[in-house]
Amino acid sequence: MMKRAWVLVLLALAAPTFAEVPRVFQGKNLLAGGALRIETAAARKATVVAFVSSKCPCSSSHEVTLRELARQYVPQGFQFVAVHSNQDEPAATAQAHFQASAMGIPVLQDDGAQVADQLGALKTPHVYVISPAGELLYQGGVDDSHHAAGAKKHYLAEALGAIAQGRAPELAQSRTLGCVITR
Repeated sequence: MMKRAWVLVLLALAAPTFAEVPRVFQGKNLLAGGALRIETAAARKATVVAFVSSKCPCSSSHEVTLRELARQYVPQGFQFVAVHSNQDEPAATAQAHFQASAMGIPVLQDDGAQVADQLGALKTPHVYVISPAGELLYQGGVDDSHHAAGAKKHYLAEALGAIAQGRAPELAQSRTLGCVITR
């Protein structure tokens, strides 16, 4: 347990600065098979990268929110990708879960948690909003609750609304609630 705590501390310290945000994310397309490559420069407004889990109740409760935000913002020039990084969740189990959840966004299988390590993602759901220029515009929780239905503050929705209007989000970082990504 102590070893895991140190790993989390080191990952938090290694979180990317604005200049170090990866511009390309690639891995297996968990839903459609084959390779999946997401380039942040391909978005007109921003790319939303959401770390998700097939066994975390907090992550599962936010799948509807992610689906609704994608429906609203993809037509406005945003792109969305979910990233499944948990090494203790078999890909077949995760694939079945995410097909049933019908989030409507691609799910990247992050073998070895490489994408999670690049961004410093610690929990599910943990979201990052990246500009086409590679600037980290927002990172943190989808909202202020472990369960989406109980949320009072909708951090991701507020950030996307601001970006859609050409403004920087008022809040660039928030606390992430949920299950720890198992590496």
